[in-house]
Amino acid sequence: MSSLCGKHRAGMTFLALLLSLVCVLSCAPSALASQPEEPCRSIESYVHRHEDALAGLAVSVFDAESVEYENYFGYADREAGLAVTEDTVFDWGSITKLTVWISVMQLWEQGKLDLEADVRTYLPDGFFTRLRYDEPITMIHLMNHQGGFEDSVMGDDVPDERDILPLEAYLRRYEPAQVYAPGTVTSYSNWSTTLAGFIVERVSGEPFWQYVQHHLFQPIGIEHAALNSDLSDDLWVKAQRMLLQGYRTDGSRKRASFFYGSPYPCGMCASPLRELRRFAQELLNPDTVWFQSPDTYYEMLSPTDFYGESGSVRNSHGFWTQWEYATPLTGHGGNTTACSSNLLLDLENGRGMVVMTNQYAENTFNYGLADVVFGRAIKSAWKRPDYQGWALDARTTYSGIMKVYRIVSTRYIRPAEDLASISFAARSSAGGVEKISAAYGDYLIQTTAQVLPMHAMLLWGAIGLVFSAAALLWKAVACLVRRRKTCPVDGLVVAVAVLSLAAGGMLLAYATSLLEDSLWRPGTYRLWSVGMLVFLCALSALCVWGVSSFRRLETKGRRVLRAAALIAAAGVAANIAYLNLFMFWTA
Repeated sequence: MSSLCGKHRAGMTFLALLLSLVCVLSCAPSALASQPEEPCRSIESYVHRHEDALAGLAVSVFDAESVEYENYFGYADREAGLAVTEDTVFDWGSITKLTVWISVMQLWEQGKLDLEADVRTYLPDGFFTRLRYDEPITMIHLMNHQGGFEDSVMGDDVPDERDILPLEAYLRRYEPAQVYAPGTVTSYSNWSTTLAGFIVERVSGEPFWQYVQHHLFQPIGIEHAALNSDLSDDLWVKAQRMLLQGYRTDGSRKRASFFYGSPYPCGMCASPLRELRRFAQELLNPDTVWFQSPDTYYEMLSPTDFYGESGSVRNSHGFWTQWEYATPLTGHGGNTTACSSNLLLDLENGRGMVVMTNQYAENTFNYGLADVVFGRAIKSAWKRPDYQGWALDARTTYSGIMKVYRIVSTRYIRPAEDLASISFAARSSAGGVEKISAAYGDYLIQTTAQVLPMHAMLLWGAIGLVFSAAALLWKAVACLVRRRKTCPVDGLVVAVAVLSLAAGGMLLAYATSLLEDSLWRPGTYRLWSVGMLVFLCALSALCVWGVSSFRRLETKGRRVLRAAALIAAAGVAANIAYLNLFMFWTA
């Protein structure tokens, strides 16, 4: 009897092992992707492992009809002990842009808007003043971020409601220069999306925020989502949003957590998680109430741009496709001064995920959770470009005082295995422009000859500042060592050094302000740029005096020192001129 029981136990053990093996094999990663765990357990585990990077988080996984998982973590305001709940209001950021493209497709379906027509058809006469190319800009170009505009951030955020501009006034005042031929370069543009929102406003006859509330939000039961530039279209949302505190990714508290936005169609929407999830669920429904026919839904999600010549979809009427995951994911991310959000849709399997955080430029949860829910691709769908060299992010500024962006927009790309920082990409050319096409934009291939002048200019300016500081220090030490009541000092050298260091201080403050919350205001830039202009004028006067008195100097050493001081100051001046930091009228 015991022998039979032993055989029975052995048989059961063998069967259990066999079943376990079958289970393991059935769950093994495929050649292309790692498979996600069950969302509830895996999300909880992931958040727990990364809780040191967490401020506040709301996440939902769903299909078109039901919610698979939804939960809230961390604090809306850590210092006040205010936890994230279902009523916590976060910013959508650039996810708001999807409301523009859906609205455009509604008007297209109704025959009121042609996606291939010149957008000037729908704008006031003489609206554009800085176009460089004769080719028409179409709505498809705006959807693909290929209108050719340089980046523009001036006037985007204002601290006071009284500073908000109507859409047309904002678009006219802060029109960026067109620097690429339409359709050739993808350069992510808040301004051009706002332009598309303004076109919706003109074609529909309704303020854009009102159009979205009436034709997008209300038909699907969204009760609490504010979109207007001052959030006045839902005062409950506005009150809740003011309770939210923003944090950086290192956990430090942001100085300012909210700004009003004149270009509100590109990123102003705010709501609790449930409303963004409801919005995303509707995007999984081909029979959506947004359109009269499912054909329009499928048209909206059909490709309009590809990753170079790879054949892999990059953009579908404003919806970006990402290939880093086990299945292609379509959607849009968003960032504001206090929040980062992400909306991702697995259209093939009818699932989606939205993530909302109160951290600026947050990636750990916005993109890491997508790995957990959808699985991570093990190998790309195509070979990454085998390129090593300089590249310029097409989303940069070519004119005005924001030209300083060119410095941080230029990078050196190493061999293909290091391109992970640019995500999946493909090398291509269009209109004679060599580029690497990546998600949300292109990187323009640059030669050393193109990049060298900028770096040489920066080096010249840096040497000038170091020399100015050293000259002043040397003069001070020399006088102290000699212990004389009067010490021979070249007034021009001292004056030029002091001016150069003052200008350097303004440059440092300017660069630092690019990372700060409360300084994105035209008035601040005007103050700095006027100071730069004064420096250039004063330097010119000193140079005239210095050259005229050069021959009267007693010693060769003093002549060399004076010449060196002028060359050093010229380096600082050259940087101010090259970066257009004196152009206060563009702020």
